[in-house]
Formats: sequence, structure tokens, C-alpha cells
Amino acid sequence: LAACTPPSPLPPEQVLEKTSIAMHDVQSVRFEGAGKYEGNSPLGPQSILDIGIQGRLQREHSQLQLSLSLNGSTAQQPLEMDAEIIVAGPEETYFNVTKLTSGNPASPLSSPFLELLLKQWWHLPAGSTSPGTSVTPDPMLLELQSQAIRVTRDLGLETINGASSYHYETEIDREKLKSFLEQLANERNQPFDAVQWDKDFGSTEMKGEVWIDAATFYLRRVRWNIVRNSQQPASSLTFDIVFSDHNKAPVITPPAEAKELPSLPDLLPPSLFAPTGETSSE
Repeated sequence: LAACTPPSPLPPEQVLEKTSIAMHDVQSVRFEGAGKYEGNSPLGPQSILDIGIQGRLQREHSQLQLSLSLNGSTAQQPLEMDAEIIVAGPEETYFNVTKLTSGNPASPLSSPFLELLLKQWWHLPAGSTSPGTSVTPDPMLLELQSQAIRVTRDLGLETINGASSYHYETEIDREKLKSFLEQLANERNQPFDAVQWDKDFGSTEMKGEVWIDAATFYLRRVRWNIVRNSQQPASSLTFDIVFSDHNKAPVITPPAEAKELPSLPDLLPPSLFAPTGETSSE
């Protein structure tokens, strides 16, 4: 098989440099992928989750549209969730949870409050913490794939979605990643705690593979295996994402039927908030 693989016409360093420039200019892109997480998580201890994602990014207005599915268990109890997220701008985040089941009563997904939000598009109030904050729709995240990696093995050329692509085994260069994130934080006037970052990610192993279009130098596919040894027990995340429609992805529009997300008292019957233990005056 190795003998049948065409050799790379360019050295990896030159390819990564061209990719960094090419991805910096990408205005939109589609993505689709799958992953698996094992370890403790905000959803509960002993999480084992299969993850599915698909969506698209738009650079001009910092937009993201994402469909997310989780299927697995936490604390040895079943969990399943399907959700959609649209970030239409810095203060325009919408979400729609279409399916939610959790057998773990301690999980935040078991909250009765969430049951009241199912199968409806909601608009989060400006300034609130949003589902989009952790997946900021910024093509800089794609540039990261080329600026902070080290090629450990050149696997030659391979066809991805009909396009000839450079295929590399890779690992994250921690110092490059740290410098990249620190620079990004400075550009956004955001704090970056280098000491805390070293504590959280100093013992994290990140290895994977990338496929880079041999003609355009766009990222075609990334595959990563991330093991975080600083947690006890250790956690692991594997994911495989394919990118397509570079600069051709459709525009993203807010859902017309979205409602403003109310507070909990606005969702529940007023009788639940009546003072308890009232007695009639004599």
C-alpha cells in the first residue's frame, strides 16, 4: 500500500505555511464529523459519549450554524441529546433542543427546566453565557490546525472528496499552541493565564492526522486523539472532521420562529411561587 501512495512534491513545512495563509483567507466552510468522549464531564461522571456534528462557518459576521448529537451514558445511566445552535452575530445566539433524555438524576440535563425548552428555537439574552461561546465561530480555529502542529510522518498524497491531498501524521506543538492562543487573546483584548494553561494542558497528549488540498492548500480533513492526563481519571476525546465548500457555504440566517428565552419564573405557573405555610388571618 505504501508503494502505491504518490510521494509528496513539497516538504511539510512549506505545505503548512501555505495552508496557514490559505485558511486565513477562507470566508466560509462546511464541516461534518464524529467523535467519542470518555471521562468525567460537566454532564456527569464516567461519561461515555458518541458525538456527531455538522454545520457551517461564515467569517464576515462571525457566524456559526451547528447540529449536535450526543448518545451514550453518564454515571452508567443512558443519555441522549440532539440540539441545534445558531450564532448569527456577537449578541445573537439561538438554540433548539429537539431531543433530551437522561437517566442520571444528578445530571444538569435532568433538570425539569430543560424539559420546558424542548422543540422550540430560543434567543439568548445579550451578554449571557451562550452555547456558542465554547465553539466560537472564528476561522482562526482552522488556522490553528496548521500553525500549531508538528508533522511526525509524511504519508504522501491521498484523494479526499475527489481532491488530491497531502496526508500527514501530526502532533500538537504545545509551545506553538500556547503562543497562538496568547496572541489571539491579546488581539481580542482578553486575558490569558499562561500558568493556568500549563497546569491544565501541560500533560495533555494531542496526536492526529491532517489532509491538506494539494491545489488550494485548504484543510480537507482533521483527525485528533486527545488524552488529558491532568484529570483523574484521565479523559480522552477523539474526533474526525471533514471540511468542504470552502468559500461556498450558504449564508446563515436567524430562525424566524425564535422566542426570547424567559426566566424560570416566567415559564412556571405562578402558583409554584406562592408563599408556603400561609394561614388566614383571624
